[in-house]
Amino acid sequence: MMIKTDKSKIGLISRSMTKDEHHLHENLLLIVKEANETFNGKMLEKHLAANVKMTAQHIWDDMEGKEKVAPYFIGRFKFFEEKKDETERSFEKGYVNGSYEDQPCIVLSLNGKRSAYICLDVDKNGQISGINTITEFPPIEKVRIIDQFSVEKIN
Repeated sequence: MMIKTDKSKIGLISRSMTKDEHHLHENLLLIVKEANETFNGKMLEKHLAANVKMTAQHIWDDMEGKEKVAPYFIGRFKFFEEKKDETERSFEKGYVNGSYEDQPCIVLSLNGKRSAYICLDVDKNGQISGINTITEFPPIEKVRIIDQFSVEKIN
């Protein structure tokens, strides 16, 4: 089976993040990571912008709007919790040169194999305006895995 990739969802490095932007992205990714690990999609809801857009390179159609994305995550995490004995999901922190240089991300591994990473777009109000699941470009091998985000070292 071949999975089609929408090449329009492949971004190029546009700029560097400020230190504040970097820390905001890291803090929001820590919430995304915890929501995934605890199967609690509801904890993301208050951090989603009204116009949030969820994209994945391996899926053609994006999902737009908090009224669609929030319930999707709640249901999705419930499903993952039900299947946790069949598929081991784990998450690592990292940085990748994607839409930004050294962009913070969370790497998803399934049964011990790194399979995708998640980067965020954040609006001027500090809300998640985009959740981007990257499976192909930049390749997962380009993610630099770390133990702690820079914001964790400060706290």
